[in-house]
Amino acid sequence: MGRVKIGKLTEFPDGEMSGVDVDGRILLVVNLEGRLHAVGSDLADSATRLWHSVLKGDAIESEDGTRRDVRTGRVIYAPRRICGDAWDLTPYRVTIEEDDVVIELM
Repeated sequence: MGRVKIGKLTEFPDGEMSGVDVDGRILLVVNLEGRLHAVGSDLADSATRLWHSVLKGDAIESEDGTRRDVRTGRVIYAPRRICGDAWDLTPYRVTIEEDDVVIELM
């Protein structure tokens, strides 16, 4: 799909998460110690719940207690047994071009 500008760097403060809709994909953009990370889900239900997640250190914690690494999207803790990587989020590459934040979509 290419590269999509999602905003200005000043719109993503350090230590905070921002939800963005990029061409119908729900993504979370996290500024972790000055570095931007973006993750999303291909599952509509999971993507919607991302908006209600909480940032705890370098992890995103969902309402059900599942924690995922903000850099990789991988599950690092699940309150119940899960199989395989179906619960992992998709990481997206984020670049800064001057003051613009750009996400590369796959």
